Amino acid sequence: MSNLFVQNIIGMDVSSTNGIAIGSISSITMNFKTGQLSNLVIEPNRDSKTIEQLPIDESGHIQIPITKVKAVNDHLIVNVDTIIKN
Repeated sequence: MSNLFVQNIIGMDVSSTNGIAIGSISSITMNFKTGQLSNLVIEPNRDSKTIEQLPIDESGHIQIPITKVKAVNDHLIVNVDTIIKN
């Protein structure tokens, strides 16, 4: 995600690596000590069955680590395989 402005990805759609629509980016978290971006905060697509398998925070959002981003085009593609709840 180098050289990508935050304002350009807020609202961007997010899909899993297997093509399932997860939702859209509502915010991004950052570690203030290191300056590193931490998580994508995603407004979930409530129609997706995958959403039921992902951890939802107290505000109803999904937080996916930035390290899970695999591609950025007109939407983001993330690997959620390792964060799906069993």
